[in-house]
Amino acid sequence: MARASSFTPEQISALLGCKVANVRHYWPPLKTALTEQGLGDRPSTIAALATVATEVPDFAPINEYGSTAYFRRMYEGRADLGNTRAGDGARYHGRGFIQLTGRANYRGYGRRLGVPLERNPDLALDPKIASRVLAAYMKDHGIGALAARGDWRGVRRAVNGGLNGWSRFSACVKQLQQAPNGKESKMSTTATRPKPRATRTAATPDLALTNPHLSGAPVRDAQKLLATNPYGNFQPGTVDGEYGPASAAATKAAKWALGYPPKACDEIFGSKLAGFLRGNPLPPSFQARRKERLKDASGQAGLRAKIVQIARWGIQNEGQIHYQQLRPVDGVDHPRKLPLHTDCSGFSTLCYKWAGAAVDPNGGKWTGAYTGTMLQHCRHIPRSAVQPGDLVVWGAYPGHHVALVLEAGADPLLCSHGQEKGPMAIRFSAESAYQPSPATWLSCL
Repeated sequence: MARASSFTPEQISALLGCKVANVRHYWPPLKTALTEQGLGDRPSTIAALATVATEVPDFAPINEYGSTAYFRRMYEGRADLGNTRAGDGARYHGRGFIQLTGRANYRGYGRRLGVPLERNPDLALDPKIASRVLAAYMKDHGIGALAARGDWRGVRRAVNGGLNGWSRFSACVKQLQQAPNGKESKMSTTATRPKPRATRTAATPDLALTNPHLSGAPVRDAQKLLATNPYGNFQPGTVDGEYGPASAAATKAAKWALGYPPKACDEIFGSKLAGFLRGNPLPPSFQARRKERLKDASGQAGLRAKIVQIARWGIQNEGQIHYQQLRPVDGVDHPRKLPLHTDCSGFSTLCYKWAGAAVDPNGGKWTGAYTGTMLQHCRHIPRSAVQPGDLVVWGAYPGHHVALVLEAGADPLLCSHGQEKGPMAIRFSAESAYQPSPATWLSCL
């Protein structure tokens, strides 16, 4: 069986787009921790590396982004996280490679690893401890067995609870599998490996979201095709030669519009899509799916109007809508419930649910609502492509505040519910004065 040590820090950095200095620092303790948990095999190693590259693209354990007020709003009093004492919400915010959160989790993994995590939660940022937490989590959730079966969607669900970040995760898995010695193989270490198929990659190399972003002429060519083609402008943003979230979202939108199978509608731009955008004929099965999707899309204007109508109803009933973070979301199955207790992401989610949207902007089944899941699930769009019913999230991942677009334009009018006074109508420029940058525009319609 191939060993995890076959990947070098330099390989990992090149394959996943992570900072090589960070990989050199954090990969050795992570490799050791995986081995200690019996997860040193190739599939488990790929699962761990792809997970880290998706959760923390810089390949370093992190403190969850946010202020003390934000952590209180998100986590205080959460019995499901074991936060039963005053101050637990801020004290036990997310840390590490996979954002260990809540007093109960700090206590549980601390006891298992023999580390005083409950007493000193910042230990979850220590390279060795962060690595041991991740490896123990993988062991507890059967991720090694899922990876061995090639059930990569199962791996992602076991970590994330859903498929948020799937495009990035699946691209990382693919890169690692295709690397030299990146797959299980019966060849000896001295055998001659087959030459890679250069024809496909020479024409249009696969482009995917990486950190740092891919850049150069191939990206610029892809952006031009996404903006100008027989099927319309998929809004890749500025043609700047950098494959960022807007370009990735445009790729996903193009694949959906052209009739790709649902599981193939990812954010990876390759030769096949380039060919279709240049005029190559679509296969019959693609044409059939495209026809059905165009029919469904014709009703989107009405859905957007309903979403905005519900947001305006909220503004009119501001006195009976109170700011409180509750999960499951209050009123999710009771349209226009009053009184209502919810927060910014909860109210935005309710607008979609009550309007009859088929897609939860959080990528789930209407049970939760967080800015982080919205950033991961929704398409990132340029400001010029914003329409009523779209969303805007302030702050780097996992986000700080979300508002819903009531009216597009140079300074969009928003519906914001970020405090007890709200929901309220407010211009983007005015709300931005109180929110952290960056502002990320999102669409899931």
